[in-house]
Amino acid sequence: MNLNSLGWSNLLMADPSEVECLARIIAVHRSHLRAIDIEGELNIHLSSGIEEIPTVGDWVVRTPRFVDEQNENAALIRRVVKRYSDLLRVKPGEGVKKQALAANIDIVFVVVSANDDFNINRLQRYLILIKEGGANAVVLISKTDLNPNYTLLIEKIRVTIGPEVPVVCTNQNEPSTFECVRSLILKEKTAVFVGSSGAGKSTLVNFLLNREVQKTSEIRESDSKGRHTTTGRSLFVLSNGGMIIDTPGIREVGVWGDKEALLDAFPNITKFAKECRFSDCNHSSEPDCGIRQALLTGAFEGREWDNYLKLKKEMDYFRRKADRSEAQNTKKRWKQIHRQIRQKRKFESNHD
Repeated sequence: MNLNSLGWSNLLMADPSEVECLARIIAVHRSHLRAIDIEGELNIHLSSGIEEIPTVGDWVVRTPRFVDEQNENAALIRRVVKRYSDLLRVKPGEGVKKQALAANIDIVFVVVSANDDFNINRLQRYLILIKEGGANAVVLISKTDLNPNYTLLIEKIRVTIGPEVPVVCTNQNEPSTFECVRSLILKEKTAVFVGSSGAGKSTLVNFLLNREVQKTSEIRESDSKGRHTTTGRSLFVLSNGGMIIDTPGIREVGVWGDKEALLDAFPNITKFAKECRFSDCNHSSEPDCGIRQALLTGAFEGREWDNYLKLKKEMDYFRRKADRSEAQNTKKRWKQIHRQIRQKRKFESNHD
């Protein structure tokens, strides 16, 4: 085993003296983290000075190994290596805080169940976060065996998000469809599965690993939906050298990011906005507006435009709150600096 086999990339940076102390986080528990390095798995404990708790997929520089209270090999974190990509959402109920769902990832599979009510707004939210985090997106439609009209769902997704994002399908009765997913997870690359509870993420993980590592539940006869089973995020190494991260079902997908990430999730709007007479058109009352003309002719649905405006408003709101929070923190830091300067001067004057 070497670092590359655990997903180490030349996009990451570490001092040569730190190489032997690198470990990758594979699970997050309440009391500790679980990691893996070239010697095997170990518990990782936080040390003072670590401002942000690492998430699954993060690389850390650890202290020498010791045996902890659980009688397990363990180490402390010295620092977290800067990520080359991540998947972050706005933390529910926290205002301006972000929550890391996975780090140092190359591909994100957004799992959509073919037998569930499809929510295009939720899919577009994921696409924004994936774009902002620097990974590649794939839409994965699971359980197509439970929906004889699943091709209509594929068509709806294609029309809305465009041809740039790949769409793949899995069928519980056709193992070859799962192999298609495996082929997309390359050696030494990391993939993460995200989606609603019961979408079939754990079933995918178990198939790819050829063993049951995540609990799954039977489909309910009442509505043909699966139950929530995964309770934490975990990283696993595949036999082909790729890595996968499973995540619990996500109810709230709070978005943040820049205008480019938003527009990438709405290719139809990007297309028709280019037809506006004015480059700074706000698509409300300006003459020769490509967006309003497209809405009038039915070139794309008004619901899609409403979704775009809703997400734009949400992202603008988060950005304003984040800017205010940063300004307040900066002001607070400067107050502390001035207080320390005054205390130092007072001390020096009393000891002259």
